[in-house]
Amino acid sequence: MEAGKVLFALINSKINYHSMIAFSDSERYNKDLSRSRQRIDQLKKVSEKVKKQLDKAAAAGKKVKVSGIIEIEVFS
Repeated sequence: MEAGKVLFALINSKINYHSMIAFSDSERYNKDLSRSRQRIDQLKKVSEKVKKQLDKAAAAGKKVKVSGIIEIEVFS
């Protein structure tokens, strides 16, 4: 259950980020939003896929573990 909350928070955060960037670019620079819309659609599909996997695991009484690596690079 906690794994799902973490994953959905991350995915929703990325969707919100791309939505804000798209809105800003549209309003300020009248830029093409197709790339942002495409990324938002991809993230929504990922969210649906994660939900299905978590629902399947829950129905089978299985536990879910989320692991990941965060790397930070500083460059110029």
